[in-house]
Amino acid sequence: LKTLILEGNYITDRGAMTLFRGLQGGSNTLETLVLSQNVIGNRGAKMISDFLKESSALLTLDLSWNQIVEEGCSNIFDGMTTNQVLEQLNLSQNRIGHEGGVSLSNMLKVNKSLKKLSVSSCHIPESCGGMLADSIFVNASIVELDLSWNLLG
Repeated sequence: LKTLILEGNYITDRGAMTLFRGLQGGSNTLETLVLSQNVIGNRGAKMISDFLKESSALLTLDLSWNQIVEEGCSNIFDGMTTNQVLEQLNLSQNRIGHEGGVSLSNMLKVNKSLKKLSVSSCHIPESCGGMLADSIFVNASIVELDLSWNLLG
């Protein structure tokens, strides 16, 4: 299996945890996973983070339009600091906020694989603007970054 699209299936934290438990393991060849428009929250995001730390095949992950807030977004970005495979991440329409914005900035400083990142409409505040600008400046891999509809000032 290379592509799995589970958009709009009302997947909860519990469902996400079950899914990622099943995906963990050495023989996983999944390259694209779409989980947009579900109801995944922080607990599911923690499981996603753990998966990202181990994943060696996943190239595209779409988590847009879920219920992931600052803590969960921070966990995902933490997973991305060690993941050097994922090329596209969409977290649009989740609540990254200040804490998540700081974690995003830290991840961008060390991640060398991410090429396309969408974090539009994520309530990223003005207080994160300078940090993000600095991180983008040192990150040579990002070629497309969507920060639209945030509160960057």
